[in-house]
Amino acid sequence: MDPSSSAPTRAEMIREVHDRLDVLPYKARKDINPKRIDGTCEWFTSHRRFNSWKENNGNSSGLLWVSGGAGSGKSTLAKHLVDNVLPSNGSRTTCYFFFKDGFPDQKRPADALCCILLQILEQRPALFSDELLKRLVDRGETIPPSVSQLWGILAGIASRADAVEIICLLDGLDECEEKGRSELARGLCSYYEPIVKPSDTKLKFLLMSRPQGPETVHRDFLPLRAHMPIIHLGGDTGGDIDTISSEIDISIRHRIQNLVANGNLHLGPDEHQFLQDELSQVAGRTHLWVYVVFSIIQDIVHTTDEDFRDEIRNLPKTMDAAYDRILHKSVDQAKTKRLLQIVIAAEKPLSLQKTAVALAVEGYGSHAQSHGHLQAQAARPEAQLLEMLRELCGVLLIVVDSKVYLFHQTAREFLVPVVDETLDAAAHLEWRSSVLPAEAHGILAEICVCYLLLDEFEENPLVEHENGGEEDEDGDDDSIPSYLQAHPILDYAASFWATHVRNSSTTTDIHNSKLIPSILTLCDPVSNRGKTWLRIYYLAGLGHYLPRKTLTTFMVAAFFGLAVAVNHLRTDNFTLTAEDGQSDETPLTYAVLEGHAAVVELLLDAGADIETVDNRHSGTPLSSAAACGHRAIVELLLDRGANMEAVDQSGRTPLSWAAHCEEHEIIKLLLKKGASFSWASERRRAGFEKILSLQSKAPE
Repeated sequence: MDPSSSAPTRAEMIREVHDRLDVLPYKARKDINPKRIDGTCEWFTSHRRFNSWKENNGNSSGLLWVSGGAGSGKSTLAKHLVDNVLPSNGSRTTCYFFFKDGFPDQKRPADALCCILLQILEQRPALFSDELLKRLVDRGETIPPSVSQLWGILAGIASRADAVEIICLLDGLDECEEKGRSELARGLCSYYEPIVKPSDTKLKFLLMSRPQGPETVHRDFLPLRAHMPIIHLGGDTGGDIDTISSEIDISIRHRIQNLVANGNLHLGPDEHQFLQDELSQVAGRTHLWVYVVFSIIQDIVHTTDEDFRDEIRNLPKTMDAAYDRILHKSVDQAKTKRLLQIVIAAEKPLSLQKTAVALAVEGYGSHAQSHGHLQAQAARPEAQLLEMLRELCGVLLIVVDSKVYLFHQTAREFLVPVVDETLDAAAHLEWRSSVLPAEAHGILAEICVCYLLLDEFEENPLVEHENGGEEDEDGDDDSIPSYLQAHPILDYAASFWATHVRNSSTTTDIHNSKLIPSILTLCDPVSNRGKTWLRIYYLAGLGHYLPRKTLTTFMVAAFFGLAVAVNHLRTDNFTLTAEDGQSDETPLTYAVLEGHAAVVELLLDAGADIETVDNRHSGTPLSSAAACGHRAIVELLLDRGANMEAVDQSGRTPLSWAAHCEEHEIIKLLLKKGASFSWASERRRAGFEKILSLQSKAPE
């Protein structure tokens, strides 16, 4: 908000905080998961440990851990609990977040806590005091990104006298990023360990994870495991296992009845019973396997009863085999792979229309491709696009709220190889581990770059207002929405083309890349193509400290971590300093701020000044790297002789910046290297106590 304006009203502060907490469509991500079938999930909802936790009976600590293997129905159960079993009411506020590996915005615990706080704000705005709202508004553009700070806000809200019970359900804990998960675990441990009377807490967590998830998941929560009840979705006793199996059989019967009722399958009584018996006898069957195998059954074409029985006997008995069978049915295997690469490598879910356009973009050298042809792809009827997805990928792709998703984490695990993976050669599954991440990013890099290089953007660029002033930067130009609508994937390509280039296998060799001419063209901020995508990038709020008037090709390449371009430019007489002779900002400045260690090394090798001062941000490159938590760059700069005691115009050193930004690993590293903290002792700066604590533990 404009500090010169009058004090904002409470309603205005609530709106602003709401907008800042609204980091992703949490409800849509929940609704990706299928609804439960009547008669299922009842084993869990009647479980003694669940009801003890729900009612705060017995020794419930406010925490419940739910463990289940792949395909056991954890996410379907989580959705059912949120929607039907634990809905918010007058005495309870239910919040949730579904972690999903493969989507950066659905892996970060900080985003999960933002979504939980958003749900509390939407349901119980009175729990956000005026003081808290003002504190969040006064921070500027963003809510604190620190998990510990966000956790502190949540714990403070839950401790209010007028707070009702707050239930937080976190699904897929094994799929969230490790660093943030460890911070979240520390918050939970510090909050729940001191509690003597479990019923005292109004804040309750239900955590869902695979039992064989990352070892760090279990290590992080070790202090709580002694008094945290656990429910295993595979069952703990023979009776549990039988009950769970009977629920899976309910799902089988339900799906058979639906296929017959919808006319997808014509079965006599004997074939009906045969199908039920065959599926119910499969060892290790899960709810997910049932769902996938029925997508195969509904497409079976048979002429005799014996043909049908042979088809059923030969159904895949494992998830991997089922996925492989489905993908082999595609009539265009190359197009199927390209589509899967797009969906898997996308930085955020693409709409159905954008997916169709991306699939239609041709390769390098296609800048003259008809923009009208691509627009026509986006204009195709939704039913036609859905049928295309089904023909190419079957049930592996789903569409929710017009966005395309891989329908389950197991599909990603089947398609994307893991490091040091050992495959069963006897399985002969051609599609398993077929989508290499670097290649998939290479496909999307090619799509984005080729789209931004279309002649359309040179001949019909996004023209700024004549005044070229702040109105453009604030996005008040009425022409922008219509321009984006006419150019379907411009916003995605502008935001993420460089990310895909960095992660692409085509840039492994920085001296030999077919991308160099294309990248240099896009990095030119003076060209019409460059102006167009950069303007969209600014408007997306992604380049808030990237200058507009003094921007150079070299700065753009360094800011986006494009090593192939930087390597070319540093040998082509491009200056390593600010070209206007007045600005503090250099290519090195932006490479450091954005955490691009490889580019920082290239620039230092080319002679960039390691002590260049950027007073607009955090002083020297070492201070900037410390403030941003870029450990690899901090280590690189220290190895190159950077001054650990450099003081900027605000009186801060690299160590004080690390303390100010709560970058504890950087603090420990600098202390280990011998950084002085006398400045903190003298001024009692924020973070002084933490530095003392870490300094006492640092190696001699």
